[in-house]
Amino acid sequence: MEFGFKDSCGVGFIANIKGKKSYSIIDNALRAVSNLTHRGATLADGRTGDGSGILFQIPHEFFIKEAKKIDESFNAEKVTVGTFFLKGEVDEALKVIESETKLVLGNCVIREVPIDKNECGEIARKSMPEIFQVIAPANKSSIEIYILRRKLEKLLKEISYENYVVSFSDRLVAYKGMLLAPDLRRFYLDLQNEELKSSLAIFHQRYSTNTNPEWRLAQPLRLIAHNGEINTITANRNFIKTIEPIIDSPVLGERIKEVLPLVEFDESDSASLDKVFELMVICGIEPAVAINVLVPPAYELLDNLTDEVKAFFQYSAFLMKPWDGPAAIAFTDGRVIGGKLDRNGLRPARYVITEDGEIIFGSEVGMVDVPEEKVKEFGRLKPGETIVVDTEAGTVEKNDEILNKIASKFDVEREVRRKLFKLKGTEKVEPEPSEKLNKELVKFCFSKEDLEEVVEYMAEMGKEPVFSMGDDTPIPNLLDKPYLLFRHFKQKFAQVT
Repeated sequence: MEFGFKDSCGVGFIANIKGKKSYSIIDNALRAVSNLTHRGATLADGRTGDGSGILFQIPHEFFIKEAKKIDESFNAEKVTVGTFFLKGEVDEALKVIESETKLVLGNCVIREVPIDKNECGEIARKSMPEIFQVIAPANKSSIEIYILRRKLEKLLKEISYENYVVSFSDRLVAYKGMLLAPDLRRFYLDLQNEELKSSLAIFHQRYSTNTNPEWRLAQPLRLIAHNGEINTITANRNFIKTIEPIIDSPVLGERIKEVLPLVEFDESDSASLDKVFELMVICGIEPAVAINVLVPPAYELLDNLTDEVKAFFQYSAFLMKPWDGPAAIAFTDGRVIGGKLDRNGLRPARYVITEDGEIIFGSEVGMVDVPEEKVKEFGRLKPGETIVVDTEAGTVEKNDEILNKIASKFDVEREVRRKLFKLKGTEKVEPEPSEKLNKELVKFCFSKEDLEEVVEYMAEMGKEPVFSMGDDTPIPNLLDKPYLLFRHFKQKFAQVT
């Protein structure tokens, strides 16, 4: 089967529905992201990309074996693995990583990640960080490991602002960089080792829009990979900053203060979304719930949704501002993996389920070659929809089942009916023509075009007009006519670098 759908960025996941771990999952994910190379950009040297990467379950046996090569006394049944991009005073950074990890997890080893520098472009090599991993026993909860990672992020930035924690988890490990997707496997020698086994993998090919390419900006991030732009990102970050003093969690308790501040204004929009999603999941919110609270469907306009489902989204709208914008998202907590499409459906998101019990989700159907006779089901996400695979339960849940289950679990319809008041019985006011109308229009700088193209449309349709992104109107201070202060303000949108 070969279908072609083109758009910015490439994202997706592959999973064995029954949770069977194998190298073929990682192998096919690397093949898939390589087949999405056309969705990224290539820099002038012809070998440096905007960024590509893969996120999969930690292959414990592999990392235990690697740890024993460094320290024969290392002993663990399962491990926690942290991956770091380090610059500047690298030795000092490694001492901090080792000492802080030992305080929480006990014995640990520092491993330099084996790479082939010849398999990336000259521009990428010039900005390349040193890449290290810490391997430690997985003897603490995910909460403790998360708090440790947040602490390390702060400490490492004090040494060099360019230091970055790629991943730090007892479930997942990420390999990424400023690489062309086909070079990912060749650059990271670990990815050639068939001892790596996972039942799921998220992959991403970046097409840089709001930021210049950097090693740390490559995706996947800690729990998500995101194709799109968050057009409301400034408002979302401001909202998170506003509620930080009152964020509460029975899981984290007083230690919630150790992970704040949560988002930064100089990181990518995807990174901010990932951090908020991660905190919600760490605090015990199911991934499917978290992603629908953050990126809700246009529930107000969907007649097929039950009142219970609509009530849930009305309720959650008071707790979280929607992260709006064109987006296809792959997400996981290491057990559950899923895909999500924004409310407008402005990014392609298609999936194939095979007779072998695997699901392939992503920006294009033909990312992995699947013989037609092995295709059990194929489809696509519609605007606002979600698909979730539980690799432990061995189930695939579609959008209606997911939303009905969420609505049933939270059961907030009665609460919404009791406490959400809507204005009713307002009288329609007919406009009264005024002899001073033209004078008032001139006073407030309305032009004939404003009246015909904007005001008239809003009066007839009851909504704001939509224009193309192109705008040939001079900036306000170059206009030869009077204008209002508000003309200086424009809505921000993503621009291709």
